[in-house]
Amino acid sequence: MNEYPEKLKKKEREAIDKRNEKLNRNKERNPVGVALSGGGIRSATQSLGAFQALQKYGLDKEIDYMSTVSGGGYFGAFWGRCWKEGDTDLSMENRKIKYLRNSGNYIAPSGSGDFLRSIAQYMTNWVGLFLVYFLFACMVGM
Repeated sequence: MNEYPEKLKKKEREAIDKRNEKLNRNKERNPVGVALSGGGIRSATQSLGAFQALQKYGLDKEIDYMSTVSGGGYFGAFWGRCWKEGDTDLSMENRKIKYLRNSGNYIAPSGSGDFLRSIAQYMTNWVGLFLVYFLFACMVGM
């Protein structure tokens, strides 16, 4: 297995040192990492809530590395963009958070109508699945 490329390690260390300097932190401190798991929009929502809690206590500024997967990546990309733009306020009054909350209904944008449609689609798929199994069982039984 290859070792972590020295050139990349050096660039990361320089970026962290630059950030530590900008935030007036001890340059010798150990880096802090956060992992955000997958799970679609639910994990993105959970990640937002976790970071809001971290921010409440000022701990969000202590994070140097972030590893994300799937839904955690949705929030990780959002958070990275916030840092780049210098707008890391995760309070409910922030326009970006309002946008996220108002746009989070993409799964069922029409509310109950989409919910009923999704139940109908789910049932149709189940009927189709069991029909295939039933026909297969009939063929095997003959």
